[in-house]
Amino acid sequence: MSRPTAPPPTDAESHEIQLRSQFGLRSDLPYVRTVDADPRSTTDRLGIPLTPEESADIEARSSTVRVLGAAAQDLDGYGGIWIDQAAGGVIHLGVAGSWSEETIQRLRSLVPAGQQLVLEEVAVSLAELESLLERLNDAVLSDPSLRVHLAGLYLEEQNNAVRLTMLTDTPQELLDQVEQEFGGPGFVLDSAAEGGYSYD
Repeated sequence: MSRPTAPPPTDAESHEIQLRSQFGLRSDLPYVRTVDADPRSTTDRLGIPLTPEESADIEARSSTVRVLGAAAQDLDGYGGIWIDQAAGGVIHLGVAGSWSEETIQRLRSLVPAGQQLVLEEVAVSLAELESLLERLNDAVLSDPSLRVHLAGLYLEEQNNAVRLTMLTDTPQELLDQVEQEFGGPGFVLDSAAEGGYSYD
């Protein structure tokens, strides 16, 4: 006699599976249902049921990023910090330039056992990206032609870039002007059919 087929995932379970995958957590349906039924599970961290061990893991990732960011933010060439959640919480620390071995070892000593830190060479420091973002923001505020064609303006630490997204109907002359004024390392100019950015 064949075993009964398990019912397909509900919408809530599908959401849990997707979110678990994004955070590198076990996400097969039988396990998700086991966690859902576990009275120890809580929804404090991600809004979905997690075991106490999973909750502690997610909290540890964020805590380590806070500690490392505070320790590195004033170093010359600090290029930002981000977590590759899907890889299980691998922490990436951007370095624009070079740091002494002593500095690197001090930062690594702040990472608990079981967590992984990757020092990633980047082209531009976070301070330079923040300065570029401020210049672009000022330009958008002062230029109505930029404002009306703006789709988005974001600092992306993970990509070591400030991304300016313009609507697809933006005149090429204006795009060329922006590229000439702001183009260079750390600047990304792209387009989108629509956007939700507003300075009103």
